[in-house]
Amino acid sequence: QENVAVFTANALGKISLHPNPAIAVLNIDIVDDSFDGLEIYSTSGQLMRSVSTLSNRMSLDISSLASGMYFVRFSSNGFVVTKRFVKE
Repeated sequence: QENVAVFTANALGKISLHPNPAIAVLNIDIVDDSFDGLEIYSTSGQLMRSVSTLSNRMSLDISSLASGMYFVRFSSNGFVVTKRFVKE
């Protein structure tokens, strides 16, 4: 069974967020992996957006988010991996 460190290392290499910093649209590319969902959190921990259906290439409209740093949390089978992006 996969442990957290192995899952995290593998998953981080398979997720790409771009452009970063982003202005109105955040593109998410996922290579050879599937996740149950993603959530975008502010640095204060507030849930800003939740997406339950993921595809390998997605574009999220983030124009309504305030400028600043955000965390994108991807979940899969009880494991969680987080990447961050900046909204300009």
